[in-house]
Amino acid sequence: MRIFLISCLVFLVLLSCSSERIIVNKFPNYIEIQKGDSVCISWEFLNAKFVRVSGYDYDFNPSDSLWLKPFSSLRLDVVAYGGGNQQITQSAYILVNSKENQSVEPKKTIQRGPRFVEDIFSYKNTQKTNFYSGFSDAPISNVSRLKILRLSEDTNFDSLSVDFVLLDENGNFCYEVSKHSSDIKLQIEQKCAGKFSSTEYLNLAKSFKIDERIDVHFIIDYSVLNDIPQIKQDIVESIKFLDIGDRVSLNFFGVRVANVIPLERSDKFLWDLEAFEFPRSNELSSVFYSLCSLIDNLDGETNTKVVLITNRMDNSSINYTLEDVISKAKSKKITINCITFGNEVSPYVYKYLSSKTGGNFYHFPWKLGEIGKSLVEVILSSKYYFGAKIKFSKKELKCKDLDIKASVSFGNISFSDEYSFPIQDRTFYTNYQAVSLFEHSDTTIKDVFLPTIDNLANLLITHRNLTLELIGTASIGESYSDPVKLSLERALAVQKRLVSKGVYPSQIRTKGIGISKPIYPNEDDETSSLFNRRVEIRWLLPEILPFTIVVDTVSSEEQAERKVEFWEKLGYKSYYDRLFSRNQMMYKVVLWGYRTYEEAERDAVRVSRKFKKNAIVE
Repeated sequence: MRIFLISCLVFLVLLSCSSERIIVNKFPNYIEIQKGDSVCISWEFLNAKFVRVSGYDYDFNPSDSLWLKPFSSLRLDVVAYGGGNQQITQSAYILVNSKENQSVEPKKTIQRGPRFVEDIFSYKNTQKTNFYSGFSDAPISNVSRLKILRLSEDTNFDSLSVDFVLLDENGNFCYEVSKHSSDIKLQIEQKCAGKFSSTEYLNLAKSFKIDERIDVHFIIDYSVLNDIPQIKQDIVESIKFLDIGDRVSLNFFGVRVANVIPLERSDKFLWDLEAFEFPRSNELSSVFYSLCSLIDNLDGETNTKVVLITNRMDNSSINYTLEDVISKAKSKKITINCITFGNEVSPYVYKYLSSKTGGNFYHFPWKLGEIGKSLVEVILSSKYYFGAKIKFSKKELKCKDLDIKASVSFGNISFSDEYSFPIQDRTFYTNYQAVSLFEHSDTTIKDVFLPTIDNLANLLITHRNLTLELIGTASIGESYSDPVKLSLERALAVQKRLVSKGVYPSQIRTKGIGISKPIYPNEDDETSSLFNRRVEIRWLLPEILPFTIVVDTVSSEEQAERKVEFWEKLGYKSYYDRLFSRNQMMYKVVLWGYRTYEEAERDAVRVSRKFKKNAIVE
């Protein structure tokens, strides 16, 4: 009996292995009808046994059809089942147009989603804006401005590509201006402060570019969703300008990146996005780690655009840096477009990231309603633009920044724009790197932060020479208890987790600083309080430049900004940090970039003598 059962099992395994693959011989991916009309969905699957259709509880034949009379647009999932647990899913998109709308307004060729794109250049924006928003075939007399979108280095580092548009007052790209006159001149001037300048004259008519196919990967910080509830609709409106052959994916990130809609055709992406509910999560923002993880999973063989949307600086990537992101993106020729907002963001960091990878950059301190306009501009300018290539010699490599001025002129009419491109690499100060946030009066590490701490443990185990300090903090709302003790217990909780994973105790120092370093001094909501209850890390390594000098303490942010500007003009690296003391918010101005305590101490003595200050090393 046992031998018989084994034989049957082997026979079934062999049968499943020998099952022929299901082939889609016929299937309608997209159908468009008017409201009130019926539609027939028919299919043919080779090597299938039966078919199931969403919404129906019985089996259909591999070659079959279904009549529907939908009242609204819908997606119908059809699953074919074969031998050996095989199955294949196809989705039919049925778009139902309103007859009333059809009679009032003729069908536009700009209509997107599953509809075929016939002529995008027929779309013209009618509202005044500085953003690239539509198209116009008007002559140069209608142009109101030239806008440089981005610069990018050639892979051989011997040329620069300058991408720009000529816009009318409503943000329409006047793409055919060169056809109206052969006397239009395009010139691009390069300047390097105090070193040289050069000018090239180019043919505007030959500079019009169309990128036939692009892949767009949206990667959005979870924290964005709390401030911009309309971000989903903003994405929808921008995707409408993509062709049916373009592909899109959607990703969110906090301490880890999550791919919620995989890379797929733009029409299918729109349907899936409409049905997708955006998640809510309060997490740290591992911007650099998440970008690196996303780029690692991209093939880089297509014209690939990443669109980062965030209102925070990187605060939890630990062992991933801005340089890692730029290096990975360049190696795969991937463009990173950064859209940032709020006053917690240092726009210089994200502008540098966009510039070095050939992307567009936008920062909105307050006007969050314009984020949707910037998304439309990113999509449109990724596919339709003027592009000019200029020579890039070795003498430019000696410049800190290369200033580019693009000009278009015709008789007395002239338009120009300037762009400063970073040649030399930059180092930016990271305000803090945290591994965990905590609930009120609690020292328990949430599960969401364990992978970050474990990643830190692996790094410390692999490199036994690494040492760090864990700094616990408390929220201002916890000041009624013993905030220093509470913050120390949080640091000790993280230390305990690291040691349990195999890290040597000698590699870790711990400290609690209570409420003295809040990120959010007002704590007007739970999110701000949560971020004030954290454990930061401070690397104690010379190459990390861990030592700083406190040179000033002032009472307002405006004063702190002026002090930072003063020290930077003298050649120091400087920033300011919030300091909560005696129920009052103060701002300490810091000089940074010191490898050792002794090096910082020597400079502190010089600063104290020269500027008559009590400079203190931290």
